[in-house]
Amino acid sequence: MNKRKVGGFLEGNMKNAVEKVVKNEFSLRVAAKNNGLKFQTLARYVKKAKANPHSEIRMCPNYEVRQVFDKIQENILVDYITHMARLCYGLTPGDVRKLAYQTAERNNISKIPKSWKTEKMAGKKWFTAFRKRHPQLSIRKPENCSLARASAFNRHTVSTFFDKLEEVYSRNSQFLSGHCIWNYDETSTATVSRSPKILAEKGVHQVNQITSSERGLQTTTGSFISAGGNTLPPIIVYPRAKFQTYMTRGAPPGTRALCSSKGWMTDELFPDVIAHFIKFSNASEDNPMILIYDNHSSHLSLAALLLAKQNGITVLTIPPHTSHKLQPLDVSVYSSFKGHFSQASKKWMELHPGQTMKLADLPELISYAHLHAMTPSNILSGFRKTGIFPFNRDIFTEDDYSPSNTTDRSNPETEILCDELPDTSVPTFKSSELSTPDLEPSTSFNVAQNIQSSSTQFEPKNIRSRSNFISPFHFKGVPKAAPRKKENRGRKPKQCIIATDSLEQQCQKRKVKKQKQSKTVKKSKIKLGESSDEESEPMRITLSGKKKSALVVDTSGSDGSSSFSDTDIGDY
Repeated sequence: MNKRKVGGFLEGNMKNAVEKVVKNEFSLRVAAKNNGLKFQTLARYVKKAKANPHSEIRMCPNYEVRQVFDKIQENILVDYITHMARLCYGLTPGDVRKLAYQTAERNNISKIPKSWKTEKMAGKKWFTAFRKRHPQLSIRKPENCSLARASAFNRHTVSTFFDKLEEVYSRNSQFLSGHCIWNYDETSTATVSRSPKILAEKGVHQVNQITSSERGLQTTTGSFISAGGNTLPPIIVYPRAKFQTYMTRGAPPGTRALCSSKGWMTDELFPDVIAHFIKFSNASEDNPMILIYDNHSSHLSLAALLLAKQNGITVLTIPPHTSHKLQPLDVSVYSSFKGHFSQASKKWMELHPGQTMKLADLPELISYAHLHAMTPSNILSGFRKTGIFPFNRDIFTEDDYSPSNTTDRSNPETEILCDELPDTSVPTFKSSELSTPDLEPSTSFNVAQNIQSSSTQFEPKNIRSRSNFISPFHFKGVPKAAPRKKENRGRKPKQCIIATDSLEQQCQKRKVKKQKQSKTVKKSKIKLGESSDEESEPMRITLSGKKKSALVVDTSGSDGSSSFSDTDIGDY
């Protein structure tokens, strides 16, 4: 598409050239050359100036008269585009062009070009000029945001977290010191990491970067940071059965290496993590600490929480799916850590051409990334941006909570039973309304007008409005989830808790669970015809089917307990 150069001159240059020509100081061509103008254009403005010598003449072209939308109308379109982006339902350039055509049709604008009506969307030239008139808009590649994250980070959930945090702060005056507030989180470190950006020749179809293998060996690296800007030696979990000396060779001094079958954190390993924290932070009943981390099941190990409480550690968990906003390590540290780790991996491949990276090489790479990412400035920034320290429950704005507005619905147990009326705060759209509108402007939102007389109430706050203009907020609306259904099935969602305060409750739950298991074992004995008073050999019951299997019941234990195992014994 050829770019047209229109209006490529300054108003001051044209005004100066016209004055010189009118006063006969320079000829038309000389004045045009001195001011960088075309003499034909200058001649046109000189003619206007001589015809109206006593009136003020505009010395630059007025292209606004040719625009389909005026300034206020375009600003309303900009408001809708930015509002949808905040909701995580951003519009593509094609969507914006279709929206412009639909808005023009709804408002019966007479300046609609014929090409718009033919293609049912605005032209590419209009879209380019629209972006130039509104430089605050840019085409960007968004990051994926799961529905769970978008809906979980809402004002109620965040308020609950800060209530719990404030409660913990009030328990001990020492907690007001940043050196007593710690955050723990884990991230994946593998022998194959993401490749950093590189310089390459333009026009090349594909640019590649050497990696160690197609799929790398993965480890888990856990880090501790404090609101005072300090950090502790990391935790590295290897996918191995037992400890080897290479697991800490080259790692930061004091690094603790753990082993699990898949290289992930488990319930059995997390007490060692708490012991590692106690060792290097000097946590005790006389020196209490706050430890904040997410509520993954492995982090709520009963043994780990008991060990933490015995050593004066108060554990506060972050609400589910909110770590991208409330976890200091995720907010400001791990992004830098990943970047430096990728650089170290790239450097290793350059120094060892033709070699495959092994697990023994990871500690040095982790050490490099840990040294450059765990800086006081990054750490302090993470605690400040999350509002944890200094304490600031109002750190997040309405824009941060915008994605949760889509799923913000009333509780079916408390809402008033009535006919399903549309949400009047922000209108919703249906799948049929995503295509080219076929309703007349006078009938497109009659139902909404019966509920609210003022059409501007449909639009979110801080949005421009115009009484005689049908904005996309009226006929297009914004995404809105359907009303909740009352369901009593499924497990209860996890919440933000002070984990060390709920130990008695967890112990009681575990005790009840063991009692249920013992009752199940006794019932199994009765069904199998066993007597609890007599010792008997393990019974083997053959089950029918395509594949023979046997259920072995071992009751030879001294305490009379039974154990079950399902063993395949071959095909027919």
